[in-house]
Amino acid sequence: MERILGEPVPDGSVPLDWWRGRMHPDDRRQATETSDTALSGSADRYACSYRVRRSDGRWVWVTERAFVVRDGGRAVRVVAALSTRDAAASPIESAPAPFRWNGHDATFRAFVDAMPSLAWAMTPAGWISFYNRRWHDYTGATPQQMEGWGWLSAHDPHDLPRVLRLARIALTRGAVWEDEFRLRRATARCAGISRARRPCATPRAA
Repeated sequence: MERILGEPVPDGSVPLDWWRGRMHPDDRRQATETSDTALSGSADRYACSYRVRRSDGRWVWVTERAFVVRDGGRAVRVVAALSTRDAAASPIESAPAPFRWNGHDATFRAFVDAMPSLAWAMTPAGWISFYNRRWHDYTGATPQQMEGWGWLSAHDPHDLPRVLRLARIALTRGAVWEDEFRLRRATARCAGISRARRPCATPRAA
């Protein structure tokens, strides 16, 4: 967000009214209606594109992909990922490419699926595109429900702010993230404590 706006953003978060005030007047209504409709309904995610004003006064196109975190059906938090795009590009960019295992997909997938622990792969942007079978068995969630930022819905809302803060630090520094948090199980709501150790190094091109 700091790169897009050209100015520091405390803790990577901003007040909703302040952010909407940075939107281009011609785009604000549609973007606001898209997010408000998702928040007031039952949708768990939404996407829209609009222009925002940088600190130097220039307008830049961004695509916002957001996930709505709910507790008992009530929206309690919105986590959004922003990416810049060319004004002539498609209104909604495609999602990040699926995680690849360098030609050994079948063998490695079978190995990871056989693990008794929960495993997943996360991009530097925080987008998760791979979970092992144990994750889906434990949470009862489908691959479609967990795609991208869907992993947020599996966390206890009370733990989520801390999890997001630590994840942001790890992703920014390319460090190992180790934490304890509660996950929603398929048979009980937010039962148990899970420990995760996530290497968050940014992948390099071969």
